[in-house]
Amino acid sequence: MHPVYVRAKKPERAPAGNKISSTGQWSPYTIDILVIGSKNGIDQAKVQRETWASHPAVRHFFLSTEYDDVDPECTNGSPWSRKELKKAVMPCKLARKSWRDLGSNNKMTDKFIDRYGKVKWLEKKADPKGWLCVQRRFVTSFTNVLELYAETRSLPDYFILADDDTYVNIDHIVKQMITEPEKLEAKGIDQGMMMFPTSNTPVVTAGCRVRKTDNEGAYTYPFGGYGSFFSRGSLEQLIQPLHCKNDDGASESGVTKTMNNQQEHRSCEKLLNKTRYSYPMSATIAEENFFNIGDSLNQVFYKYSREVQHFCIHSDWFVGYIANFHNISRHTPNVTGNVFDETKMDVEEHRLHHFKDSEVYGHVGGFCKYGDIMPCVPGATVCHRMNITSFRNIHSALIMNRK
Repeated sequence: MHPVYVRAKKPERAPAGNKISSTGQWSPYTIDILVIGSKNGIDQAKVQRETWASHPAVRHFFLSTEYDDVDPECTNGSPWSRKELKKAVMPCKLARKSWRDLGSNNKMTDKFIDRYGKVKWLEKKADPKGWLCVQRRFVTSFTNVLELYAETRSLPDYFILADDDTYVNIDHIVKQMITEPEKLEAKGIDQGMMMFPTSNTPVVTAGCRVRKTDNEGAYTYPFGGYGSFFSRGSLEQLIQPLHCKNDDGASESGVTKTMNNQQEHRSCEKLLNKTRYSYPMSATIAEENFFNIGDSLNQVFYKYSREVQHFCIHSDWFVGYIANFHNISRHTPNVTGNVFDETKMDVEEHRLHHFKDSEVYGHVGGFCKYGDIMPCVPGATVCHRMNITSFRNIHSALIMNRK
């Protein structure tokens, strides 16, 4: 990851009650940010760091660019012609054979194949070649940061995965996702009644959630430009070793099923015994081929993202997949009157949270409006399609509001 904006020193264990942000200001909470950007857009990422990511709660700001690509030649050379673009996506369009060879041809991968990298859609992108390269970069960079966490055991309260045109109001994140849940817990409020539980609970939240109708399960994923938010609890689920045994039992110790053990059991079922089950439990993206006993989920996807021949998965789908299908997030509670969540109360794989009403499902709601159909406003929690000028304008407005 780019050395200009990433602290060269690895994250250290912060003493309790004495967390220091990378700005040098004291904060009782820590938030780490990984931005997936481009070497041609360094200035934009720099302004992100100087504006919304300068908040005292922000401990580390990681930036990933083309320098972090598995294939360093991925983005080199001149832009592709339509013929070259079709040739580049053809392996993914023919990926049913690849999935079948890997043992993971299923209803979910069929959806991915049908929707991934359509040439007509890619041609609307400013840089179709760069877009294709960045999908793998999201996952390799994400898993790289989590390997640092596994090594240092210094996890933030929240981790934000974002694009270089993403804006996040950190004041809102601290209040809604950290301090308010702690206050409610202190009052004895059941975590299941909270839209956002305390940060030690496994929760993955989409700044803008995309949902599709699927009568057989939950098919939700984040609209990446609005950010994905991982609680400390979800990060712990990703980096814990999976001590599976090759039967329906998941834990060697046989201890009481805590949240961690339930998640481990579920992942072990998918990684070792998926052939025993029907959809969606049988649906994988072939990650089981990269699993060894004792690996964490993160280590599995660390190897997967670097070694799989054709990476035919949108990075947003990957986040939705690990959240919903590997249970690194608690089940989504229906505490806001969301009709879709209510219909999925009995669906085990419905686990991707969202900010209230921030969804895309035929119409745009909540914060999903800002950056797509409306300009960003200071009261928004997340915005997309921002640039250097809009970052600075929103940040200036927030500073004025604090006075």
